[in-house]
Amino acid sequence: MALLEAALTKCTTLRALILANNSLLYRGLDSVSNLRACTSLSRLDLSNNGIHYPDVLASAIHECCSLTDLSLAGNPICKLGLAHLAIALIQNKELELVDINFSACGLMSSACGHQYPMSSTPTEE
Repeated sequence: MALLEAALTKCTTLRALILANNSLLYRGLDSVSNLRACTSLSRLDLSNNGIHYPDVLASAIHECCSLTDLSLAGNPICKLGLAHLAIALIQNKELELVDINFSACGLMSSACGHQYPMSSTPTEE
């Protein structure tokens, strides 16, 4: 993880980071917190990593001013983690597409498993 952390601090022109299915859990998220240095990052995929509490990630998402596409699908994010994440998502005005997949975190939503642009509201199916 130290290698990932070091690499992210120097990759200022990185546009996409796909770390899906890597079992990052909490320790790996500490490494990903260095996303702040990736000022060109527009796509981040952290799906299926066993992430329960993304507080470190939430602060990094807030500061990623170029991030437009975020996937956290398949992570069992706890309710408190979702609260931190929600604040970060609201504060990041560039996000256009967010895939969290509420069914993985145990919350029920008519939007489960679907992707919606940040500017639209899901409708009942």
